[in-house]
Amino acid sequence: AFFEPEFNGNNKHGSDVSQLSPEAHDVMTNISRTIPQLTKLIVDIEEHAEARVPYEDAPYVVEVILPCICSYLSCWWSLGPEKVKQTTEPRVTNVTASHMNSVLGSVLKLINNNVDAVEAPWMKRIAVYTQSIIFNSSPNLIEPSFLPVSERIKIKANDLYSQEQSLKNATRLESSEREDIESNLMKGYEILVRDIYAFEPLLIKYVDIHRSHWLKHSDIYAANLYNNIAEVFSVWCRSKYLKREELNFVTTNNIDNTSMLMPSGKNQTPDALLMKSSHDLSGKQKRKKRRADKEKFTSLNVACMKRLLTIGMNTFGGREQELVQLAKHKMIE
Repeated sequence: AFFEPEFNGNNKHGSDVSQLSPEAHDVMTNISRTIPQLTKLIVDIEEHAEARVPYEDAPYVVEVILPCICSYLSCWWSLGPEKVKQTTEPRVTNVTASHMNSVLGSVLKLINNNVDAVEAPWMKRIAVYTQSIIFNSSPNLIEPSFLPVSERIKIKANDLYSQEQSLKNATRLESSEREDIESNLMKGYEILVRDIYAFEPLLIKYVDIHRSHWLKHSDIYAANLYNNIAEVFSVWCRSKYLKREELNFVTTNNIDNTSMLMPSGKNQTPDALLMKSSHDLSGKQKRKKRRADKEKFTSLNVACMKRLLTIGMNTFGGREQELVQLAKHKMIE
């Protein structure tokens, strides 16, 4: 186990340094001393998130340590004490769901700290590798971790839409002044879309896992989560800028929403997808692909709202439920 050296002797896939040459043995021993242990890395991630350390001061935490830890936890949990029944075989790892929940909580805190941050390019990639640890997430994360992020995104979306309406109603602005305001507004929406694509892929997976529990046991935090996402969705429906910026973001970064949302999808980073398309497609083919992607584009805001809709409907009373059913029948007809 790479980050759990105490189990190296039990790991049949590990290297037996005792059979190496003396020189190779010394090299491997020196290398092993520089590799931190799992618990130390998880604590470092927690402290990094709590301290609000700027990305520039410790980029390796987000770019190197987090992807490694997420991959490590999702791989070794299947061999850990919670998954493997008690056997005579020696234990090879101590990875548990609590490790995953700790890291997931830290990731959401990092996202929350950087909502509306002008420079945070890693936010485009963080959801891709964090999704692998959500399958063991605890429903208790909704209040301290998911709800604060949704609240901040909701506030930012409403603020931008208010600015958009003010610009729309401002009839006496000079053309240059209007262009400057519109440019800043579009930049704000661009950052909002980036934040949504860092958070909502994780939220969708989380809702898929815990929705049935929330439907059986009413949860005020789940209802609040629905209300926040519903407000963001409402802004998406009314704003011409938000729709356009989301489409531009997806097209520019070659993001496949289907692969991000489907369990069987291949989670590739936007950079990887961009490199692949650049090598495989000619300029004309790229333009055709871009047009096709726009035609089949499904908004992440719509997908997230669909996942949470049953939670929102569950808060309705009997009469309201009847009205909803009547509206559904009328739409079907």
